[in-house]
Amino acid sequence: IVIETEGQQRQVEQHEHDERLDITTLYTSWAGIIVTVISSVISIVASAVVIGIIYRSAKGLKNSVYHRILFGMSAADIIQTLALAFTTLPMPRDMIYTNFQGLIIGNNASCLAQGFFVSFGAVTGLMYNAMLSLYYLFFIRYNMSNE
Repeated sequence: IVIETEGQQRQVEQHEHDERLDITTLYTSWAGIIVTVISSVISIVASAVVIGIIYRSAKGLKNSVYHRILFGMSAADIIQTLALAFTTLPMPRDMIYTNFQGLIIGNNASCLAQGFFVSFGAVTGLMYNAMLSLYYLFFIRYNMSNE
């Protein structure tokens, strides 16, 4: 694309003036970053408390299917939320989106790692949630024991 400014012509890449890349939302602002970090810390602490309660319980992990499922859900939540807590830090410095207000110090590898851990935690948590639903179905409907 050729752009003319003050009588001078210069050639710029396509993405420099693409309006679709000028995204301004709550998620690209400092407020969004702060909300994400605070909610992530609360979630990590809550999941850690659940894990602590499970370890201190009389049944522990070995004797309770329910405790193993909750432990897995809490561990998956910690993995996902820890990755989310890094917000914009792992984003590549040379990305095409320019309106993010957070600190961006990453590269492609750190961005991929963050995406992997967010996805892994989300899918794992979803699977444990499905297992918890099946547990309740068998426990309530079919009177299955907790062992």
